[in-house]
Amino acid sequence: MIIRIAEKSDIFRLRKLDAKDSFLVKELNEFHSVLDDNEFLNFFIKTNSVFIAESGSIILGYLIAQIRKWMFHYKKIIWIEHILVDPERRKDGIAQSLLNYMINHYTKNDPDIEFIFSKINPGNKGSLKLSEKFSFTRQKTFIVYKRL
Repeated sequence: MIIRIAEKSDIFRLRKLDAKDSFLVKELNEFHSVLDDNEFLNFFIKTNSVFIAESGSIILGYLIAQIRKWMFHYKKIIWIEHILVDPERRKDGIAQSLLNYMINHYTKNDPDIEFIFSKINPGNKGSLKLSEKFSFTRQKTFIVYKRL
């Protein structure tokens, strides 16, 4: 498995992986999906904010995260927008590898990053377990964070 930053040519394979996730598909059917709009993924790909785990030509999972400035009164934070692993490959450490890669990528040359934040749906047990493995702190609003 390798982890790399996504390219525009990866969009079709990313959307194919989205379609395999029943939780995501249900959520997308309940309200208009930004993932239906290529502009969403194009924006994050153009800003080098999509990290892909792949084996050969198969995308096993991906994570969307970006640095945001002056949010929550901090100089810089990492905001995790989305993380998805192929349902058939969950519990293989892919999400952990993606998170570790992303954290190292962003913090390697930017000492001003103070926290990582994300908002997790309270029904998403997998993401909640992952946040606990990384020692994130959970708030009532289900925003989780970790001081770097």
